[in-house]
Formats: sequence, structure tokens, C-alpha cells
Amino acid sequence: SARRLLFGVAAAIASLEMSALTQTQIGWNSYEAAGIISREQLEMLYCYDKQPIATQVALFMQRGEAYVELFVVILQNVNKDETVQYVLALLDDALIAKPELGLYWHELLRNSGAEVDPFAPVMRLLGRTNSFILEKAALVLGRLLSLKVHTLGMEVEEVSESDEVTQRHLLTFTEWIFHQLNSAHSLELSQCPKLHYALSAMMALLVSDQGRYAVMQCDGLAVITQMLARATAAMHDGMSPSTVQLLYQLVFCLWCLSFNKKIADLMATGELKVISQLVAVANSVSKEKVSRVCLMTLKNLLGHGSGPAHD
Repeated sequence: SARRLLFGVAAAIASLEMSALTQTQIGWNSYEAAGIISREQLEMLYCYDKQPIATQVALFMQRGEAYVELFVVILQNVNKDETVQYVLALLDDALIAKPELGLYWHELLRNSGAEVDPFAPVMRLLGRTNSFILEKAALVLGRLLSLKVHTLGMEVEEVSESDEVTQRHLLTFTEWIFHQLNSAHSLELSQCPKLHYALSAMMALLVSDQGRYAVMQCDGLAVITQMLARATAAMHDGMSPSTVQLLYQLVFCLWCLSFNKKIADLMATGELKVISQLVAVANSVSKEKVSRVCLMTLKNLLGHGSGPAHD
């Protein structure tokens, strides 16, 4: 259809934009001239920009909070799509290369007594309409908010102001993810790109129990299994690459959830029919990455649950 062709063209353009973005020259000096960043921050950018990822990670580790503060200032004060896209791409690349860099966001929040909120500028980007910005902002937030910060010497019952801020962002972000999932007008990722962004963000979030509990708080297991049932039913109308990718993302989320014992117990009972759905998908989809993640999830569920596994 024309609609599908339009989204296919949009996806191709986004891919070209990503390729072009790496070649983009940002006029960082104009932001120093405008008083947005300091001379020292400008020098930090010149040292960091266009360097190999290993060099960027090393620089970030030397001055973690200073680099977070720099990127936060830019995202807070610059609205130009090209610059925002570029900064988000830099951050996503760094967090993929070394996820622990995300701890510097938490440290800046804590060490400033929550006066500097480094998550807020990225959270605000979820309201943008630019697809690249939306996708990258969601991925960066998923990577950052999945991290659990352990403060030495702090009693478990002590909840600092920075903890409250982080939890508030985590809940708001998780609610945003499920709003995208629940309001999706189609399960075709090509027709509903926000669905893809939300699932990708949830995949990033679910690598930790911090993220898993946030997803469960939004009734995430039920939403994921309901979507999986709809996607499985849609397989009878044909297996498009978009449907295969959707199945993979949904099952990947179940696999991540299955690493938590309490959640695995819930998954292994008959109420949500998770096991029978996983078996159905594994038997119906020939794509190796989908069947493999189904089998890995089923393996994690062995020995869990006291109820019947399936009807």
C-alpha cells in the first residue's frame, strides 16, 4: 500500500540520516560564543568529537560527571534537531561500548543533591516528533535508568532525594513505553514506528531487576503476553519481516523478565499462558533468532511455578 511504501521510504531516509550524521560537523564554537557552554567545555568537545569510540570512552571515564554535565547543558539549551541527534548518537554509542558510563548520570544527580537533574533533558525529548531523536532518546533512557546505583555505607531504608528523582523518572519512562504499546494502531512496526522505539527501549530497560520491577508495576507481563498473542494470530496472514522483528522483541522482553525468580514463577503458571505461547512461536517461526530466544526463555522457566504450565 501507499502507506507502507511511505514508511519504508521513511525508514530508508532514517538510515541515510544516521550515515550522514556521523559525517556531520557541528559548530560547537557557536555554542560557546552564545554562552551556552564554557571555553573549557568547548575544549572537552574538541577532544571528544570524531575520536574512535575507545578514546571517547577513556575520556568519559577520566571526567565522567563533567562530560555528563556538558551534554546535559547542550540538550537543555539547544533545540536544533541536527545537534540534538548528534549528541544522542554520541551518548548511545558510548553507553553501548561501556554501559557503566551511565552511572555518571546517577552520580551527578546524587552529588549535586538533586539540584542538577541530568535525566530531565533527555526525558523531555520523548515529546519531540523527530523519529531519530525519539528513538535515540528512548534507547539512552532505557540504558541509563536500568542501572541500579549502590551507595556504600547507606542503609537500605534510607531513600535520598536523588533516589526519589530517579524512581520518578523510571516510572514516568516506563509509563511512556506502555502508553506507546497500548495505543499502537497497528502491530506492523513499519506502520507504527513508536511501537518499535518503545519495545527497543524496554529491551534496554529489562537488563536489570530495577527495570524489570518498573515494567511489572505497569502490568507489563500481561501487556507483553497479550501483544504476543495478537502477533501470533497475525502470523496466519503472512510472516512479514516486521512481524518477525516484533515477535523477536516481545519474546526478548519475556526472556529478560525470566531472569527474575518471582517473575519467572508468575510466567510459569497457567494464567498468562506464556509457555504455550512460546512453544507456538518457536514451532511457527523459522527465523533462528526468534526460535533461539523462545528456547532460552523456556529453559529459564524450567522448575518455576506451582500451577499448571499451560492448558
